Amino acid sequence: MKWNYFLMGAGAMLTACQPTASGPAEPIPTPIGENTCGAEKLSDWTGKADTPSARAAIDAASGAKNIRWLTPGMAVTMDYQPARLNVNIDKAGRYTAFHCS
Repeated sequence: MKWNYFLMGAGAMLTACQPTASGPAEPIPTPIGENTCGAEKLSDWTGKADTPSARAAIDAASGAKNIRWLTPGMAVTMDYQPARLNVNIDKAGRYTAFHCS
């Protein structure tokens, strides 16, 4: 008899935890023109060495408000900031990619 009450209570709790919306959640679209980090201006820098003067030139050329210099194995947050420039640097100290996030 006690098990019946337990099972009914557990079933009621599980039902209360079900999502109320029908179907999967729609992804939030990125508004056009929001990638404002200037990554598209930096393709000529791919393969060049990471130096203090190169960083200053990339900063000036991109116009980005915030820049992350990403090296192999570096911990990185997953938050999305379209105005932030990410600069990927390989183990040899060369720029491999530029992207907004």
